[in-house]
Amino acid sequence: MSNVIEPGYVVPTPQPVKTVGLLNVVFASLLLMLSLVSIVSNLMMPWSLKVMQAQQRQTIESLQAKADAGARQALEDLKEEEKTATTAEQKAQIKVRRTRLQNRPKPFIPDTTSMVMNIARHPLVRKYQRIDYATGIPLNLALLASGIALLRLKRWGRSLANGVAVLKILRAVGLMIVAVLLISPMLTKMIGGAFDEIGRQTAAQQGGNPANAAKVQQIMRWMTRIMGAVMTGFYVIYFLVAMIYHAVLLFVLNKPGARAALVAQPANPGGIVS
Repeated sequence: MSNVIEPGYVVPTPQPVKTVGLLNVVFASLLLMLSLVSIVSNLMMPWSLKVMQAQQRQTIESLQAKADAGARQALEDLKEEEKTATTAEQKAQIKVRRTRLQNRPKPFIPDTTSMVMNIARHPLVRKYQRIDYATGIPLNLALLASGIALLRLKRWGRSLANGVAVLKILRAVGLMIVAVLLISPMLTKMIGGAFDEIGRQTAAQQGGNPANAAKVQQIMRWMTRIMGAVMTGFYVIYFLVAMIYHAVLLFVLNKPGARAALVAQPANPGGIVS
């Protein structure tokens, strides 16, 4: 029996193919589950927001009731102080304190519910989500199918995986560009507007002091910039990781050993790659 290796023979390496197949199954399953959760969350969002709004109203009413009770008690205490006040200066101070109590700002809770609702209903966000679902779900189903085929060393699994990888890389590039240039700036602007309102209300709670107002507004603007940078960074990292994985997939599946492992046995029993 001859041990001479025929010219052109490539040693099949099925293990890397199966590893890629397993990873495809795992990632595709996770992404499909995330898509399902996202779709269900979007469908339930109107109901969820109504519940959140009701809870926020209850919280504001409770805080208002406590503030009113505290103010009434403070006014009663001022009346007692006024009875014992003997100088014009003392009476003037009591009058100022009474005016502040009567003109105190209402309790403020950031209206995050409206901000979330406005973001979710924004036309650009809705279009982006539709494109994401319309392109992502079919490709992830194909990725799942390719993973199962690769685990079984089916030749068509490699062709499908290659095609899906190329399309996913192109999709990731397109979505990343849209996210970085359009989605992230839009979200940053909307969050910045909400933070400006929080700053104004917080300054009002502190007595409307101009110095305090400017300081609070500056902090809010810094927070807006940080959140904008974080969002942009998240989009870039997320899509780069996706592209890197599929680039590695293409490299592994197109190595000679991987191709030899997937050659149809009846047509080419020796594993020769033409």
